[in-house]
Amino acid sequence: MTKKKKQIKSDQEQVDDICKDYEPDGRDLAEHLASQQQWLADNPDIDIEDMADYQGELQSDIESGK
Repeated sequence: MTKKKKQIKSDQEQVDDICKDYEPDGRDLAEHLASQQQWLADNPDIDIEDMADYQGELQSDIESGK
C-alpha cells in the first residue's frame, strides 16, 4: 500500500472514531431544526420527496465515480 493510501486510511479511521460515540446535545438539535425550518420557509416550492430522489441520485453518482 502506498504512503498516500495509508494516510487516507488512517484519516478515515480517525473520522470514524470521532463520529462513533457522538451524540448531539439539545443546542445542536435546536440549531439544526431551526435551520431546517428556515430553509423550508425560504423554499416553499420544493417537495421533500423530490429532494430525497435527488439525494439518492447524487449518492449513486458518487459511488459510481462520476
